Amino acid sequence: MTTFATLIYLFETSYIKQRLKEVEKNVMKKGELESFHSILSGIYNNVFLLMIEREELKLAKYYLEKLCETRRRIIFQRETEIYHRFYQLVLAHIEGEAVSNKIKDFIMGLELIGASKLKNEFLADLHRFETQYEIEHIFNI
Repeated sequence: MTTFATLIYLFETSYIKQRLKEVEKNVMKKGELESFHSILSGIYNNVFLLMIEREELKLAKYYLEKLCETRRRIIFQRETEIYHRFYQLVLAHIEGEAVSNKIKDFIMGLELIGASKLKNEFLADLHRFETQYEIEHIFNI
């Protein structure tokens, strides 16, 4: 699983989908082992970002949900819900939904709680995807 995760950017989308189904089946057979969930979470995260870059929005949404489901099973979830919500807003923005104010509020919330590193990470991702999808930028970075 780890080798697949590190080489994922080299594979075609159809191969990735096929391999992930096989990995999911194997993980289900092994049970609720924490180490499998951590690795699977990393794979879903990479595949989610890759699908956005490849402009496969339907698959990006699917793998974002799989990432969220998997991270819920991890003992130490970290900021799962924060990441999940941010990328849901980004996908909605890419698809043309009117979520600019929600994204601004989200970023303002991070600023208010002093999460400047996370705020900067999200702003960089938002800017990158707005540029890639040639949509209007919410913030001028």
